[in-house]
Amino acid sequence: MSFMPIRRCWYGPLLSIAAVLALASCSPASVEERLRAEAKQLEAHNLNHLSGMPTVQVVLSRIGDPSPFTALGRQCQALTKLHELLDDPLFVPQALRPLPPAAQALRADYERTIQQTLFSQFTQARKAGAGGNPRQLWHQACKGEGAWASLRLKDSEWLALMAPPARELAQRHAAWYEKSVPALRDARRQARQQREFTERMTVTSIGAVILALGVFTLVKAIGTVRRLRRYEFEHRTDGGVVQFETFDAAERHRKREYLATHILYPIGVVLTLAGLVTLFARMFG
Repeated sequence: MSFMPIRRCWYGPLLSIAAVLALASCSPASVEERLRAEAKQLEAHNLNHLSGMPTVQVVLSRIGDPSPFTALGRQCQALTKLHELLDDPLFVPQALRPLPPAAQALRADYERTIQQTLFSQFTQARKAGAGGNPRQLWHQACKGEGAWASLRLKDSEWLALMAPPARELAQRHAAWYEKSVPALRDARRQARQQREFTERMTVTSIGAVILALGVFTLVKAIGTVRRLRRYEFEHRTDGGVVQFETFDAAERHRKREYLATHILYPIGVVLTLAGLVTLFARMFG
């Protein structure tokens, strides 16, 4: 059975920034370097703070609601965020992994409670005949989305479940993520727009070059044919025969006409059309 709430619920605001910081192409270098330096300063130096993580029993006893059904969703949100906190690269840096046995057991307990205990109670508490996929509805409840948006757990509520120094460390991280995620998102958007603009200008320039080459080839072909026709007009006898000084001159005339009409002109048409398509399709596409 897949564990959708744990795998997806909180990776957005909490873990996505860590993955994004590893991708240089996703943000301008200055923004990325600044956020990377800040993140390094905020990393935990040891794992002593993990002793302040609450047990499942503490979470279930302190997170509730007058409606038992709503209480299940809020409890899932708290456990999911605590579970994700143990995967947070600032709260538990990679250099300090793997987690100690006690923390691994606690993480597994969070997961088992969400996946089995609370989900089972959630499916039983749903109104008879209620529509929708139970797993998808449970995912929304644990993530605080859809109908659960107004019932989303506040950061202060789940942070209060921890004891010092875990609470202070998590609060600093939460404040930094709240400030840095929008900054990184803006940087990513600007970088994407810059890439798209550069790509658009590059393709447009290529289209312009192809178009210019096609027009030049067409003009060259038409000019050659015009000069050949002028020569024929000026050297045609009353009997309609074009006179040439030598056989070689006649051959050159024939080859130039063939080159202009059968090679240059078709190439010019193809290049012009290709240039127009490339130029305008990318310019307005």
